[in-house]
Amino acid sequence: VAGERRLRASKIAGLSTVPCIVCDCDDTQSAVFAVLENLQRKDLNFFEEAEGIWSLIDTLGLTQDEVAKRLGRSQSAIANKLRILKLCDRQKDIIIEAGLTERHARALLKIDSVELRDKTLAYVVLKKFNVAQTEEFIENLLENSAIEKKKERLVIVRDVRIFANTIQK
Repeated sequence: VAGERRLRASKIAGLSTVPCIVCDCDDTQSAVFAVLENLQRKDLNFFEEAEGIWSLIDTLGLTQDEVAKRLGRSQSAIANKLRILKLCDRQKDIIIEAGLTERHARALLKIDSVELRDKTLAYVVLKKFNVAQTEEFIENLLENSAIEKKKERLVIVRDVRIFANTIQK
C-alpha cells in the first residue's frame, strides 16, 4: 500500500532486508495510505497536491479537518490548498508552465470573471510579476472595476420619480 518507492530504492541499493510494518487494513484505510504516500512525494506541483487532498475528501467522505489531522497540517492550509482547484484547467496549465507559485494562483482567485482572470494571468506572465506585484496589480484592477460599476449605477438613475417609487415600494 505504501513505501513502494522505498522498497524499490532498497533493492537498487542492494539491501537484502528492508524494515517495514505490516498491518491489516480495509479498502478505505488502504486508499488513505496510498494517497498519503503520493502526497508526500517531493515532485508534486501544488495543483496535484490539491487534487490528491480532494480525492481523500471526495472518495472517502473525509472532512477538511480530518484530512488536515492525517496530513499534519492545519484545516486552513487544507482549505487554501483546495481553493486553487477553482481555476480552470487552462489557467492551471499556464501557471505551471510559467513557473508561478501557489500564491500567484490564490491571488488570481480574487477575480470572479474567467475572461478577466485569463487576461490578468497573461499580463502577469508577460510582465514576470512576483507575488507582491501580482497581488497589487489585482487589487488595483478590482478597485478600478468597483469604481466603474459605481459610475454605471449612477447613470442608470435618470428619472428620480422611478427611483423614489422604487424606494417607497
